[in-house]
Amino acid sequence: MNIKYSKLRKAVETENEKMKSEQFWRIDNYSNKETLLKDLGHRLTRAKLKKAEASELPEIKNIFKQGIEKQYNTYLQADLQKIEEAENAPMLENIKISIEWKRNPTWGLNPTAEISAWTQDEKGNRKHFFATGKASGCGYDKESAAVFNAFNSVGAILKPLYAQKNKTPNKENDKIFGYGLGCSILPSFQGGVGLSVCKNIFDKIGYKCDCVVNAKTFSAYTITKAN
Repeated sequence: MNIKYSKLRKAVETENEKMKSEQFWRIDNYSNKETLLKDLGHRLTRAKLKKAEASELPEIKNIFKQGIEKQYNTYLQADLQKIEEAENAPMLENIKISIEWKRNPTWGLNPTAEISAWTQDEKGNRKHFFATGKASGCGYDKESAAVFNAFNSVGAILKPLYAQKNKTPNKENDKIFGYGLGCSILPSFQGGVGLSVCKNIFDKIGYKCDCVVNAKTFSAYTITKAN
């Protein structure tokens, strides 16, 4: 039976409503249309901006609020879908990670990460998930960015994080898992911070991370349930 993360859902909904209300408050504090359109007109489509320019202040505020309502509803639905995917995912057993580096004429060596995640449901049925992540550019840790991009796309990997966060959904991620999962209600792997944080995070949820190979253009890691 899949466990529902009802506390986490409620926290996401509450936070979304709070942020939306703050945006409404900002709109309501404008006292003239010229300043409002000068500051925030870039948020509107060309058609809506033209309509706003021909409208009075109350109607202009409604135009902005309608856009904010739609935007934050999109954010909320995306977060709720992530929670549902994690709820319905089988329990994570282990992850195998391989990272290959290839030279780019502009950015030097860039990594491509491939992850294979194995899961097992309550009936003992095993399932395999595969994902890839890439990173380029410079000035940050590209290896962790590639790996964590892949991690964030697999509900089974997020499942143990969401399950733990559901116990105390309003507690900061850093205080539950350590550094590396962002500041939002839903924990999400933050790329560019180094793979060393991976070990600390998985330690907190009952898994261990081991380096298998660490060469110049290839590395590999395993994440398994701790005994």
